[in-house]
Amino acid sequence: MGPVPAHGSDDLKRLLRLSGESSRSSAKSSEDAEHEVQAHLAAMWREREEAEATAEPSLKHIPRLTLRKPPARSAAHEALQSELSRLACQRAREHMASLVLDSKQLDEIWELLRANLSPPLSPADERINYDDFC
Repeated sequence: MGPVPAHGSDDLKRLLRLSGESSRSSAKSSEDAEHEVQAHLAAMWREREEAEATAEPSLKHIPRLTLRKPPARSAAHEALQSELSRLACQRAREHMASLVLDSKQLDEIWELLRANLSPPLSPADERINYDDFC
């Protein structure tokens, strides 16, 4: 984020004054005071975004990487979404399981590595260097 505008300290003072007045006032409930403070913060945020957008127009073209999850439309939609999620997880697990080598494949790889050992050949020191690997 860019620098805070010069009027930011005035806004902060006004916000603190609003919260102080709301705590002293018995007519306002704490929920109303919280709503008023949130509305003021949202207005400050919008002003700051607009100021940044005018200062740096390229910021408008930066894509969002995360999106909010849309609200559930119905029970059927929610059920469909959970089923889709379950199937996606199942497919990911099956894919990961297919990548795991079984013991026969591991033995074949071990035998190929032993057949292509690099010198000096000694049974206690089994090595392969990059040149012999390629």
